[in-house]
Amino acid sequence: AAVQALAFHPAGELLLTAGLDKTVRFFAVDGTKNQKVHSVFLPDMPVHSATWVRGGDEVIITGRRPFFYAYDALSGNTRKITKLAGREDKSLERAWASADGNLTGFTAKNGVVVVADNRTKQ
Repeated sequence: AAVQALAFHPAGELLLTAGLDKTVRFFAVDGTKNQKVHSVFLPDMPVHSATWVRGGDEVIITGRRPFFYAYDALSGNTRKITKLAGREDKSLERAWASADGNLTGFTAKNGVVVVADNRTKQ
């Protein structure tokens, strides 16, 4: 599958890749084998972007959908965030984390950027 998203963990020891095959893959970066250590399949999300947030404890995963996923890298739990408070966006296709990892900006319709707090997801 073609890679749509690629992001290094802030500490550099993990790399994630994701794509339209609805799978996020995590690799241990050692410079030699770079073996896959885990993967997460999201049955209703062809992935367009994925970004590490909250110091690398979590990954925000988006696609051409009105919802997104938050993957907790510590527990391995995945949570579907069905909508952002006060928003009716039909697509949150791309996401970027702030430098400190506490906020995420999502692209929405007509050039709008929606900013959400990574703790509350709102």
